[in-house]
Amino acid sequence: MFFKGKKIWWMTLKEDQDRVFQEIVEDYQRDKSWLESLFSRWKKKRREYEEYFKDIRAADLSKLDDDALLDLHDRAWNSVLSCRQIDMIVDPFTYGAERFMLDRLEAFCKEKGIEDMNNIYSILITPEKDSFISQKDIGIIRIARKVKGSEDMRSLLERPEEFSRIDDVKDHLDRYCWTNCSWGGSREYTAQDLIAEIKELLDKDLDEIESRKKGATEENIKRKKDLIEKHGFARDILDIAELTAFFSYLQDLRKENALMFIYYENMFLKEFSRRFNMDIEDLKLFDITEIKDLIKNNRIKEEAEKRKGLFLIEYTEDRIRVYTEDARKYFDMIVKKDVEDIKELKGRSASSGKAIGIARVIYGQEEFSKFKEGDILVTGMTRPEFTPLMKKAKAIVTNDGGVTCHAAIFSREFEIPCIIGTRIATKVLKDGDKVEVNADKGIVRRIE
Repeated sequence: MFFKGKKIWWMTLKEDQDRVFQEIVEDYQRDKSWLESLFSRWKKKRREYEEYFKDIRAADLSKLDDDALLDLHDRAWNSVLSCRQIDMIVDPFTYGAERFMLDRLEAFCKEKGIEDMNNIYSILITPEKDSFISQKDIGIIRIARKVKGSEDMRSLLERPEEFSRIDDVKDHLDRYCWTNCSWGGSREYTAQDLIAEIKELLDKDLDEIESRKKGATEENIKRKKDLIEKHGFARDILDIAELTAFFSYLQDLRKENALMFIYYENMFLKEFSRRFNMDIEDLKLFDITEIKDLIKNNRIKEEAEKRKGLFLIEYTEDRIRVYTEDARKYFDMIVKKDVEDIKELKGRSASSGKAIGIARVIYGQEEFSKFKEGDILVTGMTRPEFTPLMKKAKAIVTNDGGVTCHAAIFSREFEIPCIIGTRIATKVLKDGDKVEVNADKGIVRRIE
């Protein structure tokens, strides 16, 4: 992984991804109950992790002695790691499934004389369960409905602290406290955030919005079922479609875990910073497994200086290795690309449709204010905190991501044209460019 400021480039060996993908498919085709067994093991680990999260959130870390604090940090990390050791197979499956499905569908559509392969692909890989973002939205709608029908609750919209003590509001804020977090930082989802969302809904038909949201997943499942009945796909195509639906759901759950982890890790980093007189931004430069030894040996500041700018971490089965001086050489060799005079980009369709609009290149929350209703969202990869922008976007274009990524799940759920995996969209497209997004064909074109 390359780290440069708040940007991260994550890479793995293609042969490893291909091997794991093949093992997943073979296990599933040999025994369909394999998937449920995998998920049962993951859910058990997830329940343990959620209990740790509740305990840490309720704890006063400042009252723990140094050893107890570091021990709790280790145990919390091991808890989320136990989930990750299972759900990390999402990534190799995603990339393998894309290549397999595109190759097989191209051959299938050519044989059958079908022209809308991208649309078929988009429908086959559609998730069959609501994302946590959709569940959160429904929760907001239900609170907004109560506010709309109560003058007392409406009056509290101007008094966030009192509003946050309402039982339904408190439950909602506790359930989704981590949804504003990202790998770039941590910010709690607050009563002020919820109030702003409620105010946007008060003059709208809440019953119609909730009905549409709840019906979207059912409609997606029906479209997929009708498509399968119409075309009679081969068994191997259907197996990958079934696995993709499952792994889309697991990836969404994994994202919840990741954001919860960022939330509580930030609690630890704040306490480490206060207690050991360390810059919190320096602490963010280290892998979780490094922090304990570096703190105990008082080497955070020394090591942090080496990592400012650009550095590379190589993860192997039994260790991690950090490159600082040689990082630029490897970065230029692996990541840097010449993008001059490129007017057309190609990627993979995550959600079909077409749109023309103004491109806005967004890397993080500090740039959200420049995004307007109807703009084209261009980014490396979307994260849950991008949701307000994605709802306003006419289309979404990303550098990275696979069939189960956040942008793919969201765009299919909300029927927004989306192209993923362009690799270089944020380098080629500039703020203010007028662009045409043809997600039916996976093409993004700058309009002069």
